[in-house]
Amino acid sequence: MTSLRIGVKLTLMKKLSLYLFLVLMFSLFTSYSFAENIPRNDPVPEGVMYRGINEEQWKTIEKIGDPLNCRKRVYDFQQIKDYNIIGPEDCKGNMNCIQDALSKNKHVKLKEGNYKIYSSIVVYKKVLTGENGNVIINAEGVGGRAVMVNEGIVANININFAKDIAFDIKFDSLVYRSVARNTGVKSSSTTKGHGFSVVDYGLDRSRTKDDLKNGKGFSFNSCLISLESSYGYNESGGSCCIKGGNADGFQIKYGAADVTLIDTHAHHNTDDGFDFWKAGRKSDEPVIRIFYSSANYNGKHPTKSNGDGNGYKFGSKNRLQKDRGKDWGARLIYGSVACNNKMNGFDKSKSPVKIISLGNQSKKNRKVNFHKVSNKKIKDDKNLLKCSMFKK
Repeated sequence: MTSLRIGVKLTLMKKLSLYLFLVLMFSLFTSYSFAENIPRNDPVPEGVMYRGINEEQWKTIEKIGDPLNCRKRVYDFQQIKDYNIIGPEDCKGNMNCIQDALSKNKHVKLKEGNYKIYSSIVVYKKVLTGENGNVIINAEGVGGRAVMVNEGIVANININFAKDIAFDIKFDSLVYRSVARNTGVKSSSTTKGHGFSVVDYGLDRSRTKDDLKNGKGFSFNSCLISLESSYGYNESGGSCCIKGGNADGFQIKYGAADVTLIDTHAHHNTDDGFDFWKAGRKSDEPVIRIFYSSANYNGKHPTKSNGDGNGYKFGSKNRLQKDRGKDWGARLIYGSVACNNKMNGFDKSKSPVKIISLGNQSKKNRKVNFHKVSNKKIKDDKNLLKCSMFKK
């Protein structure tokens, strides 16, 4: 009997040792795998609002939830080496030099310098990046959208003076380390004035009444990381929204869902910093996630008429635009700020959806800092953004 007991104990000890060994190896493998795929956090170009994302921040995002695998997408983008490189000198006699390069090559890099375009740049299943974030494209001559990306990557590009939309983002895309400034300010006919837009108006209008009732939306599966949108304006539009009442820094609207924004910054746009009007799809999980972002001084364009001027408008009332459905799916926002906006900082806007607000700060907004939004304080993250980090 004693020998049997000793044998059983030895067997249990072996099983326990094996279990502990496997747990340790899995832990080491997981840690190594995560560390192996951390994107570089290169110095940011001078004068931009985005700040870059460090390893601690990526770990926090991973812990809260990165269902679109944005971290891995940035890491994979940074591994691309085989670029076709063109510069301003290649474009002197060719107004379509950038699009021509994309038509012939999968990966295109623009040298530092100033460019001017006269038609939309379409990035479909391609990669377009700029050198050191010092590529400035004047889009004043383009009719509507400056850059259109679908199933592709756009990075390190600055767009000035787009007419309606600087970056029009569709499905399965990454937009990284880019800037939209002065959208709409040079056109008397612009109706939008958005820096970054995640909407498909055609798909939205294709939804039936049953689709809208049942929460049908569209999974854009796109990551917007380290971006800035500022000084957007719209002169024209519907009676509700003329003279600055429509120009949001970031718009994600009308059924758009499954979008993650990290280190995104909107300031001095005439309407809202971020607007999620009628966005989402039926889901038990958040369909829009925002990390380490800022919305400051919106509704306070220094030279143009202004609209509402909320920092983050999380949705809309059900009774408004009934033919376009209602908001669906929760919105999650972490470690972000809303400061000095014309109206509210974090504005639920009578949306029926859940707002998960964690570790955010809202100060000096003219009306309400947190309008119907309950914010949970976070103490153990030194990377949380603060209003004091942002100057006027």
